[in-house]
Amino acid sequence: MGSTPRFRIALEILGMALTYVFLARVGHSFSAESNGISPLWLPSGVSLALVVYRGKYLLTGVFLGSLLLNCWAYIDFSTLFTIFPGLGAAFLTGVGDLICVGLGVWALERCGGIAGVFRSIRGLGVFMGYGVAAGALVSTVLGATGLLLVGKVAGGDAVTSGAVWFLGDAAGVLLLAPFLLSFTLDDEELPRGDAGLSERLALGLLVFALPMVSPLLRTVDLEFRMDFMVSPLLLTVLLRAGLRPALGAAVCLVAVQLFLLKQQETFGLSVNMTPIALHLLIAVNTVSLLVVGALLWQQREMLAKAVEEATHDALTGLLNRRSGIPRLEKELSRSVRYGSPLSLVIFDIDHFKDVNDNYGHAQGDAVLRDFSRLANRDLREHDMLARWGGEEFLLMLPATDLAGAGMRAERLRNQIAEASLGGKHRVTISAGVAQLKRGMGIDDLLASADRALYAAKERGRNRTELAGSPVPYD
Repeated sequence: MGSTPRFRIALEILGMALTYVFLARVGHSFSAESNGISPLWLPSGVSLALVVYRGKYLLTGVFLGSLLLNCWAYIDFSTLFTIFPGLGAAFLTGVGDLICVGLGVWALERCGGIAGVFRSIRGLGVFMGYGVAAGALVSTVLGATGLLLVGKVAGGDAVTSGAVWFLGDAAGVLLLAPFLLSFTLDDEELPRGDAGLSERLALGLLVFALPMVSPLLRTVDLEFRMDFMVSPLLLTVLLRAGLRPALGAAVCLVAVQLFLLKQQETFGLSVNMTPIALHLLIAVNTVSLLVVGALLWQQREMLAKAVEEATHDALTGLLNRRSGIPRLEKELSRSVRYGSPLSLVIFDIDHFKDVNDNYGHAQGDAVLRDFSRLANRDLREHDMLARWGGEEFLLMLPATDLAGAGMRAERLRNQIAEASLGGKHRVTISAGVAQLKRGMGIDDLLASADRALYAAKERGRNRTELAGSPVPYD
């Protein structure tokens, strides 16, 4: 049994190596250069996503895959003296690809995973600086050195080839890794919109269609770059459908452009899209989506925080009076519509001013927090507990009659009497209970519970009183 995980890991490393080779061959098919440098290096972004998802042990597979691929491409077996330069070039390129992916993994760890890239401009900056730029630069330097070593490029072409290498590697990481890693997060963890399926499909069709319109227009001598007009469309996809569909649309856009580049002689179309222009398209679109997506997330978080502060009591975390009233109104309407009972309990901590005066407001706050925790512990799904003001709390009990609400209030009163709130204080509570009656509104129901609470205080506190009951609740 102990050898099974090692065997599985070995299989995954082998799978990673073969995946790297396969993706590299696909990437080479897009190259218009004799040296095989691709305008979009697929293995870099896909490998980074797989290593982050499965574990760092797959870095071994990245190195082996790159080494195997470049041995295949560089080594000339005609003589012994031509083997070693090719092997050295393959090793340098493998190390460069390993460092490229490794820096991407390290950058994502620093910014808290891919969620940090999607939610923070700082996290995106770390990923762009280390995972995209630095990783691609190391890969380029070592890879270009290998090309020079085996004579794949002349010295004068090294800078140009290196630039395409760098941009292709960086584009692969920037475009593919965030898109693939977005599937490791739930929809709620991503910036998202509220567009329906039909709107998403329409936006997706436009993303596909616009790049194809540009070469068609040039057949009738209309020079107009429709492909860059997709950028605002992608932002619309982000705002309406969410970040993952927008990144997917950006990936599809690049796939269309790569296809058109390979097929530009077919049907006499002139795409006029150079590798540098493609890199610019990828950078502008992807960075824009990630920046706007992070800003949207931060805006949503600030809005959620503002709503939380406006609707909840800062000390206890319970609903406040302002947000409790709409809940009461909604539940009252439901009770009237279906004829189900609805009861309220208003609690008041007895002699709470003495706690503040004798022990300080910090201890008073601790008592309020502990009371809230105990009162909130046994709530049902549709019950509501709110801080009504000061040391006064309101408990709404749907589908509960007056007797049932009285029993709930008594149970809590006994629990509080036996507990030490704030770590050391024994306090008691008084409770007033009222049930909704025909013709009552919210104000009437609250007034009825408040009168019952006042009666409990008048009769000695530490007791529960039922509104309209002639017999004290003992």
